[in-house]
Amino acid sequence: MLSGLKTYTTVDTKYCPPSQSVNSAAYGSNCKGTWGFCTRFHPDLYTICSRWYTVNRKKIVPKDVRITRQSVLLWYLGDGTLINKNNTCTIRLSTDSFDKSEIEDILIPGLRVHNIDSIRNSENRIKLTTASIPQFFNLIGKTSPIECYSYKFSPPEWRFEAKRMSQVCKEFNLNYNKLSYYVKLGKVPCYRASEKGRPRFLNEHIEVIKQLINELKEES
Repeated sequence: MLSGLKTYTTVDTKYCPPSQSVNSAAYGSNCKGTWGFCTRFHPDLYTICSRWYTVNRKKIVPKDVRITRQSVLLWYLGDGTLINKNNTCTIRLSTDSFDKSEIEDILIPGLRVHNIDSIRNSENRIKLTTASIPQFFNLIGKTSPIECYSYKFSPPEWRFEAKRMSQVCKEFNLNYNKLSYYVKLGKVPCYRASEKGRPRFLNEHIEVIKQLINELKEES
């Protein structure tokens, strides 16, 4: 909330009071004037501005910026991109104007606090790792609070459910090469986003793996 509106006076030059102007050339002789106002010099807005811009108008990241669910959601709505193309899914957060150090030392670690891994790409933007996409939407929600931005909340549903082979091996303490061999033989079913896509395991595939775990224990 703003701290309160200041009473504007004609002698107060620090702020921009509402003003009226008449431009008959642009609006015709019947124009009775137009009203314009500016709030950029309101003390609260000026304080916020000074945190994000230097005196030379260069955009900066405040060192104490808070990376929270709300701030990440607003960041994504305003400056985030979701790309679904050729069975790949990419999420980027625009940080084009920030310095490399601000991105890598402040913003990326702030996302990592929420178990979201990311990198700074060649365009100086933050790109989320594919494995972090489910956690990203777990943080901000899977439904857009603004209907016209719903397209930003439409990654393939399997990305929220499917697990990578490395994740399954870690969860059940399996040998990666052995599970890969069983997948190759067709003994363990999996999901692939494309013909040559990496194997992913949905809940029904995990159940098959659990059954095979028991069989392998008996054989050993």
